[in-house]
Amino acid sequence: MKIKLMIALITSGCLLAGCGAAGPGANGTPTFPARDSSWMKEGAFVNVANLRQIGPGMSKDQIYALIGPPHFDEGVFFVRTWNYVFDFRIGHDNEVATCQYQIRFDDHSRVAATYWKEPDCALRANPPEVRPMPQDAAARHGDAVTLSSDGLFRFDGADEADMLPAGREQIVQVAGAIKRDFPGYREIVVTGYTDRLGTDAYNAALSLARARTVRALLIRQDLDGSKIRTAGEGAARPVVTCDRVEPHDVLEKCLQPNRRVEIEIL
Repeated sequence: MKIKLMIALITSGCLLAGCGAAGPGANGTPTFPARDSSWMKEGAFVNVANLRQIGPGMSKDQIYALIGPPHFDEGVFFVRTWNYVFDFRIGHDNEVATCQYQIRFDDHSRVAATYWKEPDCALRANPPEVRPMPQDAAARHGDAVTLSSDGLFRFDGADEADMLPAGREQIVQVAGAIKRDFPGYREIVVTGYTDRLGTDAYNAALSLARARTVRALLIRQDLDGSKIRTAGEGAARPVVTCDRVEPHDVLEKCLQPNRRVEIEIL
């Protein structure tokens, strides 16, 4: 009887105070428990709408009601961190991304901060908002090709020397398609865009320089330079907004669709 009672007390102590729970590191950065130490052998498919409601100041009871108990043997009551393992469906063929999520509580057991172990997972839980193109803009556009600046140029690059090999190949393919499918084109407009990070002046100059580099490569592919004009719009007409995305590296990745070069055939 005493042995059984002792085992019960030890188990209860783990539930209340936590057993080997991972928490903040020495510099305050989050540390995550090993994935295979979770009692969840597979990640849980969380209700994303519930997950998005979690924010600072919420109680443990509110968290429990939204996404359930933590997925590691770290306790529930007298602990500062709850850790979870979530699965998200991505792409096709039932492909799944597994993500570790951590909630940090303050001295009053209220949510102080939340963290994702994998930066990409923050975007799976809060996908960027896609803004449809205004109807007046769509009406004046002909056929258009949108190329990611991240796939065309090295970081912060705009000159031809900064172009990636895959970026050059994209331009060659676009030029070939224009000559094949639009032999009677009236005009080609190459417009560069950036994300909202950086100053307006810097973004305007960077976007225009990239557009001019793309124009030069199109001309090299035997397209008529007199019919190709360029523009640099900086952070105008964003495709995504990413209003509440942090930290910086996650925000930078979220804003990637805005860093682009559009080639319009009129």
